[in-house]
Amino acid sequence: MYAKKKLVLFSQIFLSVLIALGIWAQEINAQSLSVITVPYNQKNPSIPHYAYNGHQTTFKAICRGGSGTIKYQWDFNGDGTYDTAEITVTDKYNLSATYTYPNQSTTIIFAAKIKVWSTTETVYASYPVCVFPDATRDVKVNVACDDGLWWLHNYLTRALQGTVPVANSKNTDRTPARTAAIAWAMQVQGHIADETKTDIDPYVEDVQRCLNYVFYRLNTGTINNQTYGDPENGVPAANDNNLYLKLNDATSNNYDNSIVLATIASSGLPDKTAVIGTYTTGKTYKWIAQEMVDRLAWGQIDSTVGRGGWAYNLANNAGDSGYSSLGLWVYLALEGAIEFGCHVPTFVKTELEYFLKNSGIQKTVNTNNDIGVFKYNTAQADTGRRNKQLTGGGMIAMNLVGWGATADPDHAKWVAAYDCIARNWNTQIYTKWAIDYNIEKAYARYSIMKGARTSSPEIEYFQYGATKYYWYDLYSDYIVNYQTVNTTTNNGSWLQTDTADTDNYLKQDMITVMNVLTMTKALFDPTPEALASAAPLSVIEGCSTGQGEVTFYHSQSFHGNPDRQIVLYEWDYQSDGTYDYSTSDPNFTPRLCHN
Repeated sequence: MYAKKKLVLFSQIFLSVLIALGIWAQEINAQSLSVITVPYNQKNPSIPHYAYNGHQTTFKAICRGGSGTIKYQWDFNGDGTYDTAEITVTDKYNLSATYTYPNQSTTIIFAAKIKVWSTTETVYASYPVCVFPDATRDVKVNVACDDGLWWLHNYLTRALQGTVPVANSKNTDRTPARTAAIAWAMQVQGHIADETKTDIDPYVEDVQRCLNYVFYRLNTGTINNQTYGDPENGVPAANDNNLYLKLNDATSNNYDNSIVLATIASSGLPDKTAVIGTYTTGKTYKWIAQEMVDRLAWGQIDSTVGRGGWAYNLANNAGDSGYSSLGLWVYLALEGAIEFGCHVPTFVKTELEYFLKNSGIQKTVNTNNDIGVFKYNTAQADTGRRNKQLTGGGMIAMNLVGWGATADPDHAKWVAAYDCIARNWNTQIYTKWAIDYNIEKAYARYSIMKGARTSSPEIEYFQYGATKYYWYDLYSDYIVNYQTVNTTTNNGSWLQTDTADTDNYLKQDMITVMNVLTMTKALFDPTPEALASAAPLSVIEGCSTGQGEVTFYHSQSFHGNPDRQIVLYEWDYQSDGTYDYSTSDPNFTPRLCHN
């Protein structure tokens, strides 16, 4: 059968330790020199980055302003001695260096720092690093995501659109979607485009530039009532305008527009106002997202075998097949838009249910151990292209219409999809289609992750017989092991070297984005992160003499969304799954005595 777990926001704590628009636009010598290191958390820059024995650490910083030749050096140990030679700045967005700390026998924090200077100014910034002697999976994942974001940061091309700063992916194929995806990865890692954090977090500028670029590329179109409903029924009055927004690229389709919508929905800033775009200037992010939702509602297929699904493009949608391949992006975008506060008309879900029940997109007859699998599109025979990747996307659709709930009358179809993934975890369902991989393929990992995370409660593992496949652990271990390290241009990214990752669409930037998103324990909204320490780390038993007492600290724990607060801290002293102490006070320090 299958097993799930409920998302726990405050899990067991593991032991460890504006800018104004014109400032981004200006490269004026009169601007004072400043250096900004990338923080682990933009709320509290004193929280250290993670590192571990034997693994190279990348130190990340940018500078702004200054005049003449600018140079920098890094002090990795914080001992006052600079460990790098003087490096001349050639790119103000990349003042990085790499270093592998000597192996440590205990967890230790180094107060690394960077010195940046010109002929007239010298500035400094700190970069705390916590080195773990025995790295847990969580530590390795944090390091991998940290380095992945830095590679994405350096994969951006920055420019001005008029007076507004923009940035885009260097990949020229489907650039708006790739650009949006980079912002998405940064946002769910807690780097929100909060202008009050611009002088603390370099990624604030990156995310804002990417969003500006996407907004500038949006165009408008006219919509009207569809056969099964009004696309604007129930939307806010400001959006009830018979219009929609979409990317203005001729090659952009529901893939690209859904990625953009999901990115806006993960911004965490529904009331923020866009400052660029013919159709978006002065509009809130939520308004923009709603206009893109209106387009998807209007573009849902009206009739024939694809009714209730989505095709690649909106033109002549009544005669199209419904596609699972792009559908998984549409489903996820709608899920994110709902969390963002947008309105999805009731008929959209009703028609999606029709699609899932009547189109034949999910196999109901077993011919190759594949009952429950999702096909590429509704026009194909049951023996056509079908795989676990598409099935993960199908689960997102089922979750969107409520089939994941055990009480739902169509829950058996959800179970069939779950069982299909579990049953074929290590085998290919359709061997003629080379992308029917699982752990080895970024797209499959990401799709199945989405199916698991959109389930309520979340799926912890896929079980077939007595075997349980803990998807997050298996995926994370694989991703960490295949990250590029110890190189110059690709360090922190994931290359397209696996035979399973040869999709023309993905490439290096999208594979890196997908891997970061897969390892992030949130789809749209950053989650709380538990950070703690204890002292002393070893004691002599004996409460009567006071020698057996340990004090625990959790004050550095934080929520990745700046608009949210942690309301409960829980400690499991014995690591037995039972929480022994709870408090709402971030500064309270519980104590435990060992006899």
